[in-house]
Amino acid sequence: MSSQAKKDTATPLIRSQDARGAGSEPMNWNTLAGVALFVVALVFVLGTVIDFSTLWFFQRQDQPTWEFVALSNIAEGLGRPILGLGLMFAGSSLAGWHQRWLQILLSLGSLFLGLIALGVTALIGTDYVVLAPLVEGNQLISMKVIAVKAATLGTLYGLALIPLGIFGFRATKRR
Repeated sequence: MSSQAKKDTATPLIRSQDARGAGSEPMNWNTLAGVALFVVALVFVLGTVIDFSTLWFFQRQDQPTWEFVALSNIAEGLGRPILGLGLMFAGSSLAGWHQRWLQILLSLGSLFLGLIALGVTALIGTDYVVLAPLVEGNQLISMKVIAVKAATLGTLYGLALIPLGIFGFRATKRR
């Protein structure tokens, strides 16, 4: 075997054991990297869920501008769970996890995030329409910039994630 061929083969990293303690197939670098990537992505997504939950359930205020600020924070923060979802796709693929239920779950996550993004876009628009007459000057300019940014992000995320989720569902039916 040539030295180049030896470099291309996966080197066993960890020999996993079954319930009896007997050695089974060695775990290679790709599997370990995929599992690590999936776990880190899962922690990323769960951290964002905790962040958004804290924002909506424990920091709620009675001021009319609170919802506008909360929605803009969500629009800016949606990139984290989207990145986490993408890393979960990559990690599961790298680890060789090709179970149908996992692909359906990740596709559902993509659809769910896309719908949330479009919902945030609609709500930020209605909040802007209601709140714009109440502010003036620099506050109005800031509000316009925030509304445009949040609506643009929400639309971009929604238009990317919803077709991706649909494609994921269709791919699971082809198997």
